[in-house]
Amino acid sequence: MRLVIRKEPFGYLLFDKDSREHYFIEHAGSLEGVSRDDLYAFLAKYYGAKVYNQPIVFIRPPLSHLELSAPVGMYLEIARSCNLNCSHCYKPKAWELEKIGHVNPMSIDVIKQTLEELKRLGVLEIRLCGNEPTHSKDFFEVCVFIQKLDLYLGINTNAYFEDGIGD
Repeated sequence: MRLVIRKEPFGYLLFDKDSREHYFIEHAGSLEGVSRDDLYAFLAKYYGAKVYNQPIVFIRPPLSHLELSAPVGMYLEIARSCNLNCSHCYKPKAWELEKIGHVNPMSIDVIKQTLEELKRLGVLEIRLCGNEPTHSKDFFEVCVFIQKLDLYLGINTNAYFEDGIGD
């Protein structure tokens, strides 16, 4: 368990980076100033005894006039192609994107800048999606970068791998 406590206008967001379990807590007081034992007792109401002696990180995203300072998680499309051709798929095929002049996914530099900004804003989870994210030539580099930012990484994939992913 790795808990992140994000300050919000209404109180706090509690997020377990390992399980993605999260709670929105209306709390008028400050959790940052309480003793370690009192903090663990407070968190045990939500996570049970497993929370004791676990690492906890407090984050304060930039002030916002919104009820929630940032989304808990974001979806990021890094590929425009897929290795399957499912009739039920809602994603446009590469040739359909070409017809409207939209074929190139974001460059790796833009992806990294976007991820850094999402981290700065207080986003806690990034889920790679799109057509098939493993088809991106930058797939492994993006995964490693997300992990270096200490964000939860999720991948929406069809799990059908041909020879070598990320070609």
